[in-house]
Amino acid sequence: MSGDLVHGAFRLTSTGLVVKGKPSFDAWEECGSYLQRIEGAIQFWIGDWLNFGQHAYGEKYAQAVSETQAETWRHYAWVSDNVDACIRIHNLSWSHHLQVAKLHDTPDVQRDLLAQALPSAAVQAGNAVARLGTGLGSMRHRIGMEAGDVDADEGRTIAAAALAGRSYWPGLFHCYTVPELPRTN
Repeated sequence: MSGDLVHGAFRLTSTGLVVKGKPSFDAWEECGSYLQRIEGAIQFWIGDWLNFGQHAYGEKYAQAVSETQAETWRHYAWVSDNVDACIRIHNLSWSHHLQVAKLHDTPDVQRDLLAQALPSAAVQAGNAVARLGTGLGSMRHRIGMEAGDVDADEGRTIAAAALAGRSYWPGLFHCYTVPELPRTN
């Protein structure tokens, strides 16, 4: 059927999984990893797709979204619009990125908070998201965003300095695809 996704012996249809033959355990396990990547990416795909449609087609884009999907999909679009693709970290959930989307004017703070959540994500994803929300409040307080002690430019400078004090790990800036572009590590 048109629109199905195929991964080796596995065909993903709109209503289920169809297995061709008897794939090996390794092939089955690889398909599971593929499904996990899809599950973690679909909200961004939808959000980016909607944002593109709105930019390219104006209000006409709304015709492509059903009433039942509209609210959820607008939420996906808002997060995608407010967390730049090069800041997103592939092994953190969409919920992690939702937590930092409000800080769209301070991408360095977003990056720092997501980086803080990364080690915990492999252990307990739910607790990591909760800690990220707590860390978000703490970071905003430290840079004076809530108290009004520091204006936005000073807050960004403080956040950038805090970020520079830590070593970046490989893959943090996965959006750097230009070979000649200097790396942070």
